[in-house]
Amino acid sequence: MRMLLNTTNAKRGMIIMAVAVSVLATAFSLNLWPFGRKAKAKVNKYKFGSAVTDLYVDTSSFDVRVLPAEGGVCTVTCYESDILRHSVDFKSGKLSIVQEKVTGSYAAVNIRLEIEIRLPAADRASLEIKTTSGDIEVSSGLMFDDVRLTSYSGDISTETHVRYKLKCGTTAGELYMGNTFPDIVEANTTSGDIKGMGMRGTEMDLQSVSGDIELTDIIASESLAIKSTSGDIIFSGCDASVIYIKSTSGDIEGSLLSGKTFTAKTTSGSIDVPASSGTQTCEIRTVSGDIRVFVE
Repeated sequence: MRMLLNTTNAKRGMIIMAVAVSVLATAFSLNLWPFGRKAKAKVNKYKFGSAVTDLYVDTSSFDVRVLPAEGGVCTVTCYESDILRHSVDFKSGKLSIVQEKVTGSYAAVNIRLEIEIRLPAADRASLEIKTTSGDIEVSSGLMFDDVRLTSYSGDISTETHVRYKLKCGTTAGELYMGNTFPDIVEANTTSGDIKGMGMRGTEMDLQSVSGDIELTDIIASESLAIKSTSGDIIFSGCDASVIYIKSTSGDIEGSLLSGKTFTAKTTSGSIDVPASSGTQTCEIRTVSGDIRVFVE
């Protein structure tokens, strides 16, 4: 008798579940999302004939792409929805794109969430982009005095030319910087990897907690600092007058372009560095990782 009751209850549960799924499917088809509104896809386009000197973007889950314009007009295309929208304002040379606040619950199903900005070739003062989970891409062919890119879990990729300062930060996303020549570079991640290639500058500071740091052809005229707690640090063809590399449990391996006065320390790992030469310094420290550095 008990087995029969259990079987009956199981069948009832399956029937209730099937009905619930059917109700939800019907709600979606009729645009009646039971836990709030169901968003509809929208594409909003904007054009600006006046010169844009500063660009500011603040959004959440939208990807942001900044690209060169094919003509001489700045365009903004927001692939969004009737619920998730952005205000686009232009005043005194500053273009601001800010996501509007949403109250209540909603569902954005199979909707493209992206902001595409196309800028004519010109020197500009500043670029600042902030996202929560959206990716950030700033293409080559553009020039800014200062660039600041920030995301919580989105990836960041930039190859734009920066004159003075490039600052990038992400918590869980990947970070790539390439082919740019700012005076100052500051980059940090928590668990995401950092990759840099073909960069020149005066001072560079790259830090990650658990992500790996991989650098190729990175040269700073004054200082290069690379720090990771548990990630590996790998570099090739890099150089600076003063180099400081530190990791707790990650390995450190790479090549420099000129001789240095080396200071290398590890607690349990192995050390393989060239004999010291010259007046420029390179200090390398790790606790349990190996150290292997050579001069090309």
